[in-house]
Amino acid sequence: MARVRPRDLPLIEPSAVSPEASIIVDNGDVVGRIEAKDAPEALKVPEVVEAIAGTASFPKMADGASVQEAVAVAATPSDLLASTAQYTVGSTIRTANGFIYEVAPADASDAHVTTAGGVKLYVMADGDGPYNVAAFGAVCDGVTDVFDAVKAAWEHCLANGKSLYFPAGVYLVSGDRNFPFRNGGADLLDCGNITIFGDGPNTILKTTSSSGADVLQLNNVQNLHIRNLKLMAELTGFAGAGSNGISITGGFDNITADQVWCEDLAYVDKGTYLDGGKAFTIQPGTPTLECGTVTARVYAKGCVYGAGLEVDLVNWATKKHAIEVDIVAEDCYVGVIYSAGPATAALSAGMTSGFRVRGQAINCQQSVVASRAHGVDIDVNVITTKSAAARRLNPWGDAWNAGDNLVTGLIATYAKNSRIRVVGGIGGCDTKAQIGGATAGSSGLGADSRHSEFFVELAGTASVADIVAVSSGGNIASECLFLISPVTTTNVPADFYNPALKNTIVLGDTSRLVNSVVAGTLGFSFSDGKDVYNTIERDLLGLYFRQIGGSSNDIVVLGVKNHSGDNKFVVRNDGALGTSNRITASSVGSIIAVTPVYSEDGGTLIGYLPIYSSYT
Repeated sequence: MARVRPRDLPLIEPSAVSPEASIIVDNGDVVGRIEAKDAPEALKVPEVVEAIAGTASFPKMADGASVQEAVAVAATPSDLLASTAQYTVGSTIRTANGFIYEVAPADASDAHVTTAGGVKLYVMADGDGPYNVAAFGAVCDGVTDVFDAVKAAWEHCLANGKSLYFPAGVYLVSGDRNFPFRNGGADLLDCGNITIFGDGPNTILKTTSSSGADVLQLNNVQNLHIRNLKLMAELTGFAGAGSNGISITGGFDNITADQVWCEDLAYVDKGTYLDGGKAFTIQPGTPTLECGTVTARVYAKGCVYGAGLEVDLVNWATKKHAIEVDIVAEDCYVGVIYSAGPATAALSAGMTSGFRVRGQAINCQQSVVASRAHGVDIDVNVITTKSAAARRLNPWGDAWNAGDNLVTGLIATYAKNSRIRVVGGIGGCDTKAQIGGATAGSSGLGADSRHSEFFVELAGTASVADIVAVSSGGNIASECLFLISPVTTTNVPADFYNPALKNTIVLGDTSRLVNSVVAGTLGFSFSDGKDVYNTIERDLLGLYFRQIGGSSNDIVVLGVKNHSGDNKFVVRNDGALGTSNRITASSVGSIIAVTPVYSEDGGTLIGYLPIYSSYT
C-alpha cells in the first residue's frame, strides 16, 4: 500500500508501470477504481490519500475518462452479503466499516463470497497483511453460525498464503461440525505456515453440538499456526461424543499453538473413560503419514485434561515425533496425561515418545498421569487451594468421573526411559504418588516401570498412603531412580527397596545406592559440609582410607564401631592399632601359630605376631 498526496500524483513516472495496472483510491467516503486510461482523472479527487496497487505500484498516465466512484453500499460485510442489490461487474464497492470488494463476473468460479442477490465478489486484501474473517461475512455475535463464512475465508487464505484474523467476539459453529480447518484428504495438507489468530481470550471460537464437535480438529495438516484464541464447546445431548479444544489427529508436522485458552469444554462420561473435554490433545491413531513436531502453550480451565498424548505404541515408534507443551491446567480432572494401551508387537528397549511437558496443575483432581509412557519428560508444579472433595467436581458440580474419585499428584504405571518431576503442595489427597507397573502386552519389555527417574516433592496430607507401589502381576519398578523429599513422606514403600529390583532411592538426606561405581576419590566433608577431611581412594589394586585433617600421631584414620556406636577398633595416624577388647593376662600358653606382619607398602615381611594357646 502506497501513501500518496494529491500534489505528488503528477510526479509519477508513466513508463514505470504497466498499462493494465489499476489502483483503488479511498478518501473514507468514496472508493474509486482507476484504470490506466482513466488515471489523469485521479487529479480531480482532491482528498485521495491511499493507493492500493494492482499489477504495479501506479498506473501509466494517459488521456481518458473519469474515475469510477462507489459510495459505501452497506454498513458491514454481513449486511452486504444479505443484500439483493445488483452491482456492475468490475466495479469496486465498500462497506462503511472499511471492507472493499470487487464485483466478479456472474460465471466466476473463483469468487470469494456471493450476496443474497447472486452477486459474486472478490475480497480485496489489505496490502500484504492477513485476511479478516469478517470480510467473508463471519458475524461474531455468538448466535449466527459462521461455518460457511469461515470456510470461504480459510480456503481463500490457503490458496493465497495469507493468515486469517478473527477480531474480538464469539464465533459459533453448530450442528456437530468443527471449525473448517480439518483436512479430510489422504495426504498431509501443507498450510504454507499461515496463522489463524485473534485478540487473545476476547476472541472466542465455540461449537454447539448434540454428538460432539472439537472446536479445532487439525487432521492431516502441516505448517499451521494457531495464536491468541479462546476455545469453548457446548453439548445439547450426551449420547454421543464430547468436544475437545484443539485435537491433532492423523498425521501432522510443524504445528504450533501459542496463547490458546480453553475453558469448560463439554464431555461425556462413558463409564470406562471420559470422551471429549480435553483442552489440547494429540490422538493420531495409526496413521501411515508422518507425525512430526508440535509446540504449544495453552491455558486450560475446567477441562477433562489440560494437555495429553494418546498413542498406539507400535505405530508411534515409527514416527519422528517431537512434542513440546507448556500448560497451565486449572480446575481440571487431569493436568497432564500420557496414555497408551498395551503394545501389539515388540518395542525397542530405547523407544522414546518425544513428549516433553512443562506445566502447572492448579486444583486438579490428578496432576500427572503417565500410563505406558516411553521416553517422556514431564515437569509439573502442583498448586492447591481447594479441598479434595471440591477437586473431584467438574464445573457443573458433578463428579468428574463417577468411576474414579482418586485425588493424587502422580500416577505413573509402566514408565520406561522417562523423567517425571512433580513438586508443590497437594493439600488433602488420597495419595501423593502411585508408581509401578501395568500390563505390557506384546512389547517384550516387562510390565514394570524401568530406567526412569521419579522426583516427588509434594506437601500435603494423604488419607490412604503417601506413596503407593502399584503391582502388575508382581511387576513394580526396577533400575529406577527415586528422589523423594521428606516433606512428601518418611516411608517409601518397602517393595521399591527389594535388592533384586536394583532401584536407587534418595529419601531426604538418606541415599540407597545400587551397584555404584566410583571413579577417583570418594571424599567426606567435616562440619562445614564442604571441605574434605577424609577420603577413600584406590592405589594400584588396593583401597585405602586416608585422613587429611591433621598430622598428629594419635588421630584416627580408620575405626570400627559396634551396633551401639561404641568404638571397638582403630588405626592411628602413625599406624598403631587401638582396641577396646583388651584382656589382662599374667602368663600365656604355648605358641600355636603366628600372623605375619609386613611393611606399610605390603611388600616386605617385618616379622610375626604370636598366637598363644591360652592365658591366665
